[in-house]
This record gives sequence, C-alpha cells and structure tokens, in this order.
Amino acid sequence: MSPSELAELLEKARAFNHAAGITGALFYHDGYFLQVIEGDEAAVRDLYANIKRDPRHRAITTLFEEPIREREFANWSMAFRNLDLDPNGAPEGFEEIFNMDLDQNELKRYPSKVRVFLAEMCGL
Repeated sequence: MSPSELAELLEKARAFNHAAGITGALFYHDGYFLQVIEGDEAAVRDLYANIKRDPRHRAITTLFEEPIREREFANWSMAFRNLDLDPNGAPEGFEEIFNMDLDQNELKRYPSKVRVFLAEMCGL
C-alpha cells in the first residue's frame, strides 16, 4: 500500500474503532499486516467479521484469541507502526509469523512468535 492509502485506512479505522470502543495496534511491512484488536467481545467479533469480508484482505489468520484483564493499547483507537519506514526495518523473523503452519491448539502449546514480536515492538 502507498503511504496515502495507509493514511486513509488508518483515518477510517481510527474513527470506526473510537465509535465502537475498540482499541488496538496495526503493524505493516511489505504488504503484510499484523493487528491486535481489543474491546468488548461482540464489537471485536463484528469488526473481525467485517475485516474478513473485505475483498482487499487475503489469507487472514487468527494467531491467538483470549480474554484480557486490561487493554495494552487503551489510549489508542489504532496504534500504527509502518515497519517499512523504520530505520531498522522489520525485526528478524517478522515474515515467519505469516508462514507459521500452527493452528489455535498448537499456538497454545508452543511459545508464540507473535507474542515475542509484540513484546519487542511494544514493550508488552
């Protein structure tokens, strides 16, 4: 996506998320997105269903889903980081996240690369 397309996407997502009480983060690198969505379960499920129906998206995968005690991105209707513009680029192993052949049960048994990525990128 071009920088202007990303900006437009963020503007719309932030407005929608704010109105729906959803918070989260979006990471972008070389055509890939990794997204964290937080909020009321029904609102999150509705948003996710909309994302899955959007024809601009392909190969959507839920990496993990779980209840949380508190939001990690409570002050962000949509935190955003474009890793293509980061002077250090995407962290090592980022692309591996999108090539994992793990289902929900396997993700619970093995350390998640996604959790490691989020911890490194967000201090979680």
